[in-house]
Amino acid sequence: MKLSEKQQELIDDYLIIEDPAERMTAIIAGGRKALPYPEEARTEDCRVHGCSSRVWVTGWLDEKGLCEFRTDSDSPAVKALAEMLCRLYSGFPPSEVALEDPRFIHEMGIDRHLTPTRLRGLGNVHGRVRHLALSLGA
Repeated sequence: MKLSEKQQELIDDYLIIEDPAERMTAIIAGGRKALPYPEEARTEDCRVHGCSSRVWVTGWLDEKGLCEFRTDSDSPAVKALAEMLCRLYSGFPPSEVALEDPRFIHEMGIDRHLTPTRLRGLGNVHGRVRHLALSLGA
């Protein structure tokens, strides 16, 4: 499966929920199921700057050379959205991660439910994931 196909599946799964507020509630609930964030990666180097909440993102290559990402935040909503990004991009080669934009943010209407500050912060999380993928693929 390609990353673009995985993203379309994510979009389709959430668009089944017609009410945008209920969709956001489901997204936030999904963030509670996030994989544990490595305590040793809760450093300033892994912190995403430019977010109104504290957010950390770390990444590595698995034994197959595919990206794995983990995130944590002190805000449940931010954690849920960052977790969606990390889940989306995990399991793909760095070159594919670096090229695929997170169109689910617009197509699922998430961008209409976030303040401009939160939306910029989510963009910064994506920037961190992309930067990690590029450095892992180098």
